[in-house]
Amino acid sequence: MNNFIKSLMEEKNIKQKELAEILGISSSMISQWNDEATNIGIDSLYSISKLFHVTVDELLDGKRSGESLEDKWYREYCINETAAKRALIDGDRVMVIEYLNALQRADSRFFKLFEKKICGTITDVEIREWEYLRQFFNIKSHGYKLQDGRWLSEKDDMFDKTIFNTLISKYGKSNLPLIIWELSNIYLITRYDIIVSENFELELADEYYSDIDPLEDFKGDREIFYAIYKILSPIEKNNIVTKAYHEHASIGFLYELIKCGGNILYTREDFNMLNYDSEDLANMEGAEPALELDDIHTLLWEVYGMDVELSYEQYQILINRSRMEQIDMEVRHKEKSPVKYWEFIRDNSTILL
Repeated sequence: MNNFIKSLMEEKNIKQKELAEILGISSSMISQWNDEATNIGIDSLYSISKLFHVTVDELLDGKRSGESLEDKWYREYCINETAAKRALIDGDRVMVIEYLNALQRADSRFFKLFEKKICGTITDVEIREWEYLRQFFNIKSHGYKLQDGRWLSEKDDMFDKTIFNTLISKYGKSNLPLIIWELSNIYLITRYDIIVSENFELELADEYYSDIDPLEDFKGDREIFYAIYKILSPIEKNNIVTKAYHEHASIGFLYELIKCGGNILYTREDFNMLNYDSEDLANMEGAEPALELDDIHTLLWEVYGMDVELSYEQYQILINRSRMEQIDMEVRHKEKSPVKYWEFIRDNSTILL
């Protein structure tokens, strides 16, 4: 929802449901209000201005008159490394979740602004906002390899501009999803030194905490786990959900990982499942899916036989969409519509890998 209005509600200790009742609208409508306030009705804006003693202009600007942009962004994103780590040590769950949610907002906004930069629609103020958020992002590696083979250091003043221009030149502005995918694997927002372990638990990667393990208070806390998972890079998410799938994690857990942006990928373990000739595949799924699985079979041998990083296109081919659709169907329809679920399983049991 609109972060400025949310902060006003917190100041007055007014819940979303209460605000909806005051305004005579649904709570879900409030959830859909964006930060630009472009989808808030005039009547609601006027009522909110009276309720919280702010002007309509302040609501449209997303900040109080006299508040600097930096103060506004600090309030909206609330990223504070020291305070967040202190909240962990103190076992303050509410504050920990608030800081992690702030990271999600900043991460989402950062790449939205990146999209505007690519499309050439970003304003001067938004450029300043992007630069403000940039300070909370780290680079995946110590350098970035350019097309001519040179390595560019993150400390270089031209680092961001060079990466941006290189990707635009390489892929063209029309390939926006591909460029954002590349960028989201290069720019990683701070995570307060919390990592996801191989056992799908949260662990600390910093000596800051000394002998204290503040995460001990949050073992099994799925809300905190998913908050961290959501700000991982696409590649990290895919690796986690694929590993969880092959280790027979629960359907509910897999469903949440997928819903938060992860994809189950075909791996070398799927080789035997893909050993069909073209005629068998055509009989099972029709010509087009057969060709797709042939591509996957070839790609698996090419990619997993070498120590290389996958490209965006390779990741798209390797997504095990049929299995993800089955998981989605099982979670969403098994209890609500057992007959529909059974028909889905019966009709697709021979092709779902």
